[in-house]
Amino acid sequence: MAYRKGQLSIDFYVALIIFLSAIAYVVFQLVQVTPATLNALREENIRIQAYQISELLVNDGGHPNNWGEPAVPLEDIRRIGFSDTSRNITNFVSSQKIQRFKTICDSNYNAILNLLNVDDGLAITIINHDTQTITACRPPSIESQQISVNITRVVSIDGSSLGEILVEVWRR
Repeated sequence: MAYRKGQLSIDFYVALIIFLSAIAYVVFQLVQVTPATLNALREENIRIQAYQISELLVNDGGHPNNWGEPAVPLEDIRRIGFSDTSRNITNFVSSQKIQRFKTICDSNYNAILNLLNVDDGLAITIINHDTQTITACRPPSIESQQISVNITRVVSIDGSSLGEILVEVWRR
């Protein structure tokens, strides 16, 4: 078959249409999959943050170690954690630190956000199953949430009662 200059065969046009169709299909699939993947990544990121906060609260004593005492000024507290460091037992928390946490949260919710290095929403609920006491630290008003993750940790409060610490983190 002889070709003249400037002329293309029908085979070229068919191959070009098939190639462009394949590219269009791949782009269309990427456009559909990308938002779902990004939302899954955001949710996993929030889940990691919620778990880290729960781990810090349950198994760290905070800094300074005695931050739960009312005599320690809020300005001197660098990190909060409920662990009773005198016993050095995993998931063993101090009711004194929980009470101080409640006092700080009631008067200055933003201080809790700063101490835990949280930018978006955070709610922490502590339930003492023996005394049926609930300590809740929530923002004054909760705006609409795009993604929300809850982590629940079982703890021993002062070694005398069981409780739960519920950490909820969300993004707008």
